[in-house]
Amino acid sequence: MIWQDMKRRCENPERANYKYYGARGITYDPRWESFKEFWNDMEDGYRENLTLDRIDSDGNYEKQNCQWITAEEQNRKHRNYRPITLDGVTKNLCDWARSMGLLPGTVRKRIIAGWPVEKALGQPPRQSKRWP
Repeated sequence: MIWQDMKRRCENPERANYKYYGARGITYDPRWESFKEFWNDMEDGYRENLTLDRIDSDGNYEKQNCQWITAEEQNRKHRNYRPITLDGVTKNLCDWARSMGLLPGTVRKRIIAGWPVEKALGQPPRQSKRWP
C-alpha cells in the first residue's frame, strides 16, 4: 500500500494530495515502477509501523532521499507543523494533547478558534473525549 500510495501521489491528479507531490514535480525513481525494485532498495529498516519519508521534502522518491520513520516523526516534518511552547517547554500539538489527556483535534480547533495555548491545553473537553 505504501508503494502504491507513493505512486498515486506523484501521478494521479484526482488524488487530493497530488497538489503537494506530482503537481510540484515530485516523482519517483523510474526503477520503482516495479514493486520488486522499490523493495530491493527500501527493504532494509522497514517495520510494520513505519512510513516512507523523503529526507528532502522537495526531492523525489529515490533510495538516497528516502527513509522509514514513524508517523509521529513524519508529522513533525509536515509543512503545517507548529511547535507550541508552554511554561518554557516546546512540543508539537499531538505530544501536548497526549500529555494533557486531550485529543489533538480538540486542541487544534481551540487554537484555530483563538484560544490562548494555556486554555486550549488546560480545559477538559465538554464530552468525555480524551486521549486513550
